Amino acid sequence: MADNATNNEIIYASESINGSVWGARSNSDDVSLNNVTIQSGNIGEFVYGAYTDGSGKIATQNTINLTGGTIGYSVYGGYSKNGSAENNSVLMQAGDITNYSVYAGYVDSGNGSVQLNKVTITGGNLHGTNSGVYGGYSSSGLVKDNTVEFGTAGTPNAAGAPTVAGVLFGGYAAESGGQATSNTVTMHNGQVKRIYAGQVQKGSGNATGNKVYLHGGYVTESIHGGATFDVFDPPASGAASKNLVEITGGKVGGNIFGGESNTGNATNNTVVIRNAPAFNDDAASGTVIFGGKAVSSTADVRSGNVLQLHSTGIRANDVKNFEHIQFYLPNSAKHDDTVLTLSNNAGADITNTRIGVGIQGGSSALRPNDRINLVRAENGSLATDNGNLTNDTSGMHFTATQGIALNYRFMLKTDPYTLYAQVEQIGVTPQNKSLLESQAGTTAFINQGADLIAEHGIQQALLETQLGKNIFAIASGGKSRYKTGSHVDVQGANIVSGFSAAIPNTAGKMVLGAFAEAGFGSYDSFNSFSQASNITANGSTRYYGAGMLGHQEFANGMYIDGSLRAGRVESSYRSTDLENALGHSTSFDSNRTYYSAHMGLGKTLKVSQQGSLDMYTKLFYTRQNADNITIFGDPFTFDAITSRRARLGLRYSHKTSDTMQIYAGLAFEREFNGKAKGSVHGLQMDAPSLKGNTGILDVGVRLKPLPTRQPNLSVDIGAQGYAGKRQGGSATLRMRYEF
Repeated sequence: MADNATNNEIIYASESINGSVWGARSNSDDVSLNNVTIQSGNIGEFVYGAYTDGSGKIATQNTINLTGGTIGYSVYGGYSKNGSAENNSVLMQAGDITNYSVYAGYVDSGNGSVQLNKVTITGGNLHGTNSGVYGGYSSSGLVKDNTVEFGTAGTPNAAGAPTVAGVLFGGYAAESGGQATSNTVTMHNGQVKRIYAGQVQKGSGNATGNKVYLHGGYVTESIHGGATFDVFDPPASGAASKNLVEITGGKVGGNIFGGESNTGNATNNTVVIRNAPAFNDDAASGTVIFGGKAVSSTADVRSGNVLQLHSTGIRANDVKNFEHIQFYLPNSAKHDDTVLTLSNNAGADITNTRIGVGIQGGSSALRPNDRINLVRAENGSLATDNGNLTNDTSGMHFTATQGIALNYRFMLKTDPYTLYAQVEQIGVTPQNKSLLESQAGTTAFINQGADLIAEHGIQQALLETQLGKNIFAIASGGKSRYKTGSHVDVQGANIVSGFSAAIPNTAGKMVLGAFAEAGFGSYDSFNSFSQASNITANGSTRYYGAGMLGHQEFANGMYIDGSLRAGRVESSYRSTDLENALGHSTSFDSNRTYYSAHMGLGKTLKVSQQGSLDMYTKLFYTRQNADNITIFGDPFTFDAITSRRARLGLRYSHKTSDTMQIYAGLAFEREFNGKAKGSVHGLQMDAPSLKGNTGILDVGVRLKPLPTRQPNLSVDIGAQGYAGKRQGGSATLRMRYEF
C-alpha cells in the first residue's frame, strides 16, 4: 500500500498475500494517477488502483492492469467512499477473480457522480455466481459515459475468450436518487450471464441513452439496454428511454429488452439486429425481443420503440411492444426470403405496429411480383391490423427504396401466418436527378472557360502581338445560376495563359497561339419535387487543359477565329438530404475527359475616329465523356454530355483618351442541347438540361491607371451580366506591365 495519494506504481509478480493491494489510499485527499499491475501470484482480498475515505473526494485517472494471478475479491480502478470517481480504468488480460466483481469507478455512498470510467476485459475469468463487471457504480449519484468492453474485436469465437459467471453493467446506480445515462457495453466474444448498459435499481431515477453492442460471444440469459428494474429488488419507478441494443453476431439464450422498468415508462428505445445472430427460438421458452417492458400494466412500454431488422433469416420466439418495425432488406434479398420467423406456440401479434421497408443498395434488384416475407409465425397465427396494416390489405401501398437508386411500390399482404411485401412496380427515385445536377454544373463551368477564350483570350492574344509580345494571360470569375428544371449555382475562377505569334499573309494577318487553362469552382444545386422531399447538394469542380487558338483578320474588317481545347475535369458531390435507407448521406467523386471547340465569324466597322463596332456570331461545342459511379452499391452511369451553343452579338468600343478605352456589348445565346443524362440498373434518370436562351450584357474599360507615375502599367477590367437560362454575372481582369 502506498501512503502518497498520487503517482504511485505498484507491481505484483509471483507474490501471494492474504490481504488487499492499494495503489494509493487516503483518508482525506483526492487520489489520482496511480497504477497497479498484477502479473501473477495470489491476492487474498481486494485490489484498488486508488482508494479514498475523504468526504467529497475524487478518485480519478487510476488504472489497474491484470495480466495473470488470482484475486479473491473485487477489483476497483478508483474507489471513493462518498465523493466521485472519474476517468479510472481496469484492463484484464488474464487471471481469475474468485468472488465478486470488477469496477472501473466506484462510489460507495452519497450522490457523487461516476463518469468516464472504463473496464476492458480481453481474457481471464470471473467465477462468482453474483459477480459483475461495472464500468461505473454509484450509490445515489449520476452514472454517465462509462464503458465496458468485453472480449477481443474481430475474434467472435477465439479460444481463451473471457468468461463472467455474472453480469456486465455499463453503469449502475444502486440507491434512490441515482441516474444511469449514456453508458455503453460492447461484447466481442466470451460468455456472460446478462448485460445491462445502464441500470437504476431504486427510486425515481431514469436510465437514458445507454447502449449495448453485441458482436459475438454468448449471453446465456438476457440483454437490457436500459433498466429501472431489478429482478432481485424491483421498487424503482424511473423511466427507461432512448436506449439502444444493437446485435450483429453472437448468441443470446434469453430475452432482449430495449428498455425495462417497474412502474415507469419504457419508450423511444431501439433494438437493431444485423447478420442473423443466434437467438433461442424454442417454441415455449425462446428469446422474446421487447421494445419496452414494465411490471406495471399502466406504464407506456410501446411509444416510439423501434425494431430495425437488417438481414434475412432471423429467428426468435416473439416480438413485443414496438411502435415501429423497420425492415432494411439486404441487397442479397431474393424472392420468398423471410426476414423474421417467430416460433411461439401461441402465434404472434404485431397489431398497431407501423411497418417500414427499405432496401440497402446493391447491384442486384428485386423484380415485379417478387415477394419478401417480413414476419412469419411458424407455429400459430399472425395478428396484423391498425397502424399501417388493416384487415383489408388489398389497397395498402407504400414506397420503399433500394439505396438511393430505385423506388419499389409494394403491396402489403397477409395470410394467416405471414406479413409479406410484394413488389408491384419499380422506378428510379426522382431525387436522383440531383446527382446529375453536378454534371450539368460541371459542363456549365467548362463552357465558362470557352467563353473566356473566345471573348477575351483571343483579344488578349491579338493585343500582345500588336505590341510585339508573345505571352498572354487572362482570368475571370463570377457566379451564375442555371435553370435546369430546378437550378444549379456555379461559382469559380477561370484562368488562361499562353503564347501567340502574328503571321502576315496576303489576305491580312493571322494570329496563332497555344495555351494552358484551369478552372477552380464550386456549385450548389436545388431540386424540388411534387411528391418527394426537396434535395439540396453542393460540391467542387475543377479542370485542367490545353489548347490552340487562331484568328484571321482580313483587309475589309472581316475576321474568323476559333479554338480547340481538351483536358480533365474533376467534380465532387455531397448531399445530406439525399440519404439511403440507413440514413447515410450521399457523396461521390467523378473524373472525366472534356473536349471543346469554337468557331467565330465577325466584322469590325469603323464608325467614328474614336469608335468601332464589332458584329459577330460564334458557335461553341463542348463534350464531357461518360463516367460510371457506384453509390451505396448501386451502379450509376453518367452519360456523355454534349453542349452546342450559338451566340450572336455586337460590341461597341470607344477610345476616350490616349489612356482609356471603354466598350459595351449585347449578345443573344442559344443552347441547343446540354442535357445531363444518366441511368441506374439500366433505368433512365430524370435529366437536368442547360437548353435555353440567354441574354448577355458585356461592359468594360481598358486604361492606364497611372499614366504619369507608371506609364507601362495597363489594366483591362470587364463585367458580364446574364439573363434567361443563365442568370448572374462574371468579371474579367487583365493587368500587364511592359518592361
